[in-house]
Amino acid sequence: MSTATLSTATLSTATLTMTGRRELAQRVSSDLEVTLYWDPGDDTTTVEVHHFRTGETIAFHVRPEFALDAYYHPFAHLALASATEVQE
Repeated sequence: MSTATLSTATLSTATLTMTGRRELAQRVSSDLEVTLYWDPGDDTTTVEVHHFRTGETIAFHVRPEFALDAYYHPFAHLALASATEVQE
């Protein structure tokens, strides 16, 4: 009869600390690449839209509760973000 020894592992939250922004989603459609990022340092979400043909990239912050919608409809949210910036 053999005996097995189980060992317990400990995991500290320091091990799980993240720095820098994280890519949450990315999609490519036609000439556009849309990427959704989250920054755990300041808890902000950002959408970036890259146009392959022109090489231009636009990026804008979006409130976390609207992040997924902004990912799927970036130009609608870009217009909202631009309007908010003009008013502030």
